[in-house]
Amino acid sequence: HPTFSVDLLTFFLEWIENNPWDGSIAFIIAYIICNILMIPGIILSLGAGIIYSRAIGFWAGICFASGILTISCFFGASLAFLNARFLLRKAVVYLIRNPGKFK
Repeated sequence: HPTFSVDLLTFFLEWIENNPWDGSIAFIIAYIICNILMIPGIILSLGAGIIYSRAIGFWAGICFASGILTISCFFGASLAFLNARFLLRKAVVYLIRNPGKFK
């Protein structure tokens, strides 16, 4: 349901605003999960900049959010790569050897 996901995201971002340090760990975990599941993280990225700039000041919040996003992107991309490299290797090889699957 679309309103449920918007309400959940709003609740999550408001919780991060009220708990900036605990929220940063939860944000990193949520961003990594979104990255692994190939869910676009642009909403979380923009939300982090807005929430942390409101919580700890504009420039400090932007810098803090940028640091958290850098860490999140690094670990998310690394885990997604390892997932594709080792866990999904047989599926990728199968798709490459059967070109009819790409049509």
